[in-house]
Amino acid sequence: MIVSGAECERLARGYAGSEIHPESHPPAWLVRRAGKAGIAYSSALRRAVQSAELLGLGGRLTVDPVFDEAPIPYGYLTGLKLPVGVWAALARLLWLLDRSPGFEGISGTRARARRCAAILHDAAAGHGRAVLVAHGCINALIRQSLMDTGWMPVSWYHQGYWAVNALTRSS
Repeated sequence: MIVSGAECERLARGYAGSEIHPESHPPAWLVRRAGKAGIAYSSALRRAVQSAELLGLGGRLTVDPVFDEAPIPYGYLTGLKLPVGVWAALARLLWLLDRSPGFEGISGTRARARRCAAILHDAAAGHGRAVLVAHGCINALIRQSLMDTGWMPVSWYHQGYWAVNALTRSS
């Protein structure tokens, strides 16, 4: 699909506010595993909150925009028409180069990921096990921040829209 920069902005805003697919359900083992957490966090984006609810985390869920996905810069070159995939690649490239005026770039997102990692570290120390329901890019940066402070990956799972990165504190 070929769209203008203005249409791309509309699509990006729509995606940011989208819901999860009605037929998307977590595997039963993941619901059981999430149920063992003493505390849970979620991004403030609707699809993350809905996912957390499907995992049965509603009663102990803290929703915080600090866990929101890395932004997709848009609103530039509004008259130019390009394929959506080219717009997406250009937006992510601008983000990686910290050249996304009006949007948090990669250095800001990395700093935010370090704050998220500290929140999760403290939560796990106080509650034994913490769960975060968030999004791909910010999850990867949080994972790296945790590993930089001594956390170790123990498992990884991905199926459809459901992905799990499990880490443990090193002794």
